[in-house]
Amino acid sequence: VWNIYPNPVNEQLTLSILPPNSTYTITDVLGKTMQEGKLNNPVISTAALNKGVYLFSVINANGKRAVKRFVKN
Repeated sequence: VWNIYPNPVNEQLTLSILPPNSTYTITDVLGKTMQEGKLNNPVISTAALNKGVYLFSVINANGKRAVKRFVKN
């Protein structure tokens, strides 16, 4: 099981485990995609996000999705 920290986040979000061959998506609470990409690094920049609540989704190589909620300060 993976986790994200710190929460709330300021500039960078870190994954506790980097699932191989995975992608990520950050969406706002209305479902709008704010950021997405391949998980090549356990640290994701959140500098471009406005303050608010977001969902961080990881999709692994088998298509399984896991979602964590975080707050951007």
